[in-house]
Amino acid sequence: MDDDKWTKGQMAKYYFKKFFRYMPLNVVALLTLVYMLPYIGNGPVWNHFATLVAPCNTHWWTNVLWISNLYPREFSDKCLPWTWFGACYVQLSLLLPLLLLVYRSLESKAASGFIFAALGALALAGNFMMAYDMDIGASPVGNDAFFAKIYMTPLFQFVPFLIGMCSSLIY
Repeated sequence: MDDDKWTKGQMAKYYFKKFFRYMPLNVVALLTLVYMLPYIGNGPVWNHFATLVAPCNTHWWTNVLWISNLYPREFSDKCLPWTWFGACYVQLSLLLPLLLLVYRSLESKAASGFIFAALGALALAGNFMMAYDMDIGASPVGNDAFFAKIYMTPLFQFVPFLIGMCSSLIY
């Protein structure tokens, strides 16, 4: 057996570590923002903070399961919407062993490069089709609908993730 191949146990360990690595920090941040911060803040804009964390009363579990960037769909319904990147990072990291498996299983690095380029092109096409189908514009600036329904998704962030992964493989 080749040393570069991952066993099922190693893959399970990778997935377990990736999923739970930042979980304590995420839960502590969630508990602090929802239960402690309301008692130590005040001022003219403080009611906006209360409105922002109000969805955490019902959707706190989306942050714990790393799906807060996907569910609920509306930006105003998300619990701690600024934590979307952590969820997206974990979701994309779960794809990494599969992409490395494709890279290592092919003899020709040009073939794996072609497959990764095709995946990137498909992701870009999917992003375009989502933005066109939802008819919500194509910029996250001042557009909460685009930000919540497209920009926060792993599909939208897959292309830069793939570019980074390919750059590291080339390096």
